[in-house]
This record gives sequence, structure tokens and C-alpha cells, in this order.
Amino acid sequence: MLDKAVVTPYGAVDAALRIVMLTHLVLKAWRTVLWVALIAVLIGAAGATVRLLPWLVAGDVPGAVSLAFFETLVLASAEVGLVIALPVGCGIEVVRWGHDGVGATLRTLGVRPLRQASHVASVALVLGALTVAVSFRSAAVAASPGHLSNALLEAAGDEACASGRALRVPLVQAVWLCSQGVPRLVGWLPPRGPPSVAWTASRARFTSSLDRIDLDHVTWVNGPSTVIRARHVVITGFLPWLVPASVSSSLRAVASGLSACLAALATAWALLRWPTPSRARALLVAAAGTLGFLLFGGFLLHHLGWSGLPHVALLAAGGPLALAWATRFPWLPATGPGGTKHPAGNSATGTRVHG
Repeated sequence: MLDKAVVTPYGAVDAALRIVMLTHLVLKAWRTVLWVALIAVLIGAAGATVRLLPWLVAGDVPGAVSLAFFETLVLASAEVGLVIALPVGCGIEVVRWGHDGVGATLRTLGVRPLRQASHVASVALVLGALTVAVSFRSAAVAASPGHLSNALLEAAGDEACASGRALRVPLVQAVWLCSQGVPRLVGWLPPRGPPSVAWTASRARFTSSLDRIDLDHVTWVNGPSTVIRARHVVITGFLPWLVPASVSSSLRAVASGLSACLAALATAWALLRWPTPSRARALLVAAAGTLGFLLFGGFLLHHLGWSGLPHVALLAAGGPLALAWATRFPWLPATGPGGTKHPAGNSATGTRVHG
């Protein structure tokens, strides 16, 4: 004979099931986003290695110079990779929710698409903060490339005397030589093409924007009979093809992190509201906000400054929403708060049947 009966309210079971499923989905989202970010960073590092390969294998280029430029390129590629990885990873994971039937199950338990997408916020906030940190560091170098170049110039001059061999300075088309224990920088003009003038200097300093180079104790040789000595010489237009960033480091970092977060949240909600079995469409939706930021964000921030942040946010969030709505498939099940509407017209009400 049954003395006691334990009755578990269906609401408590549903709540526990919702918590378990949502926690599992968030962990899976973390895994997917981190994998996509790692792949993007590795691709960027591989591209930086290929670009600097001539410097890395050259024996006359200081290792510190190659390593510093490699770090700069990796930071820039990591910034772009994180901005792309966050919405793309969320989009891939949301499509998996649909394939596994988890999204539909949560809707039958009363979890709307907006609430499901909100659970991606923890992933978006943490990765967005990391994007801000990486972007700030990368933007600081891009805004003042002369500071890095000056540190590398001084390090190369000291290494030339320490090693007793000539060391080439990339980009400048100059070589550090050591004369009686004192480093001398030897270069020629024009930097590109056949040289017509040779010069030597005891010290060289770039401005922060690399628009000119200042030389101290210069010897200027133009032909066999023309030698000019000067205490200080300024050469402008030394690197005319290199333009420093026009957006402040803090503004660029905030814009990058904000765009990544909003694009990820908008992608998750859009693909849950208008689900698709196509991963290709999901990738297009996920990339819409990021592409809008990368193509037009710099222009907006340059002309509007901090006032351009709302426009950048609109690009990042509006792109996935607009593309998902415009490319939605009419034959897909229409979602609603009460369950899933099947193509035949039957409605799942979420009622449990116990045998």
C-alpha cells in the first residue's frame, strides 16, 4: 500500500529544465565563440608571419625590430578577428540550437527568442571587454607609429655596436654601422629607387605621425665633390604612404567592443526569431553588422567623433536584423510564445501527456 505520494509541480520541473538547458547552451556558445576567435587570431598571426618573412630570415635585420612589427600586425589582426568572431560564433551556435531542436523545446517551455538571445550576453560582454583591451593597444600603436619606430631605431643602433655588424633598418632604407664604438646611421635618398644622395647621422628620430625624420650631426654627400655637414636636418615626406590613424585610441576601442557585443546579440535574436537551417545564411547575417562597422565605422568616427557611436551601434545591430528579416524563408516554422506552429497548421501547446 502506498503511504505517501510525492507530487512535483509541473512548473518547478519546467523551471529546472529551462535553467539546465539555458546553462548548457551558454557553455556551448562560449566554446564556439572561443574556437572561432582562436582560428581568426591564428590566421592573422600566419598572415603577419608571411608578411614579415623576408625580415625574419634576413641576417641584417635586428630581431627586436622584426618582433615589434610582428606584435603590431598580430594585434591588428586579433582586433579584427575578435570583432568578427563574436557575432559569427553566436550565429553558428544559434543555428545548432535549431538543428538540435533545443530552441523549439525552450519555446514550448515558454522561453521566447528574446530571452534565449539574452543569455548570450555574458559571452558578448566578456569577449567585448577583451576586444576593447586589444583594440586600445592596437589603436595606440596605429595613432602614434613614430614612438615605436624611435624605440626600434635606438635599439638597432645599440645592437649594431654590441654585435659589431651592420644592421639594416626596414622601411627607412638605412643601415646602422659602428664607428669607433659610436653607432652611425647611413642612408640614401630617395628611399625608393636609385640613390642620388647618401647621408650619415649620429641620431635619428621620427615624429609621432611619421611625417618627418629629424637627424643630428649629419654628413650629406651628393657626388664626389659635394659634402655638406650640418648639426640638425629635417627630412619631410620620408614615408608618404604611411598615414597615422585619425581616431583616438579610446574611441576606437569602445566602438570595436560595442559593435562586437551588439552584433552578437542582434545575430542571436534575429536567427532565433527567423530561424534558418542554412549555415551560409547564418554566417551572412552574423557578418552583416561587422562588415558595416569595418566599412563605415572609421568614416563615421573620424567625422563625428564620440557622437558617431550611436551610428556605429545602429550599423552593428541593424545589419543582422535587417538581413535576417529580408532573407527569411516563408516555409520555416513561425515561432511564438505559446509554442511552434507547424506547416500543417497544428499548434503545439506544450501540454504534457502522461501514460
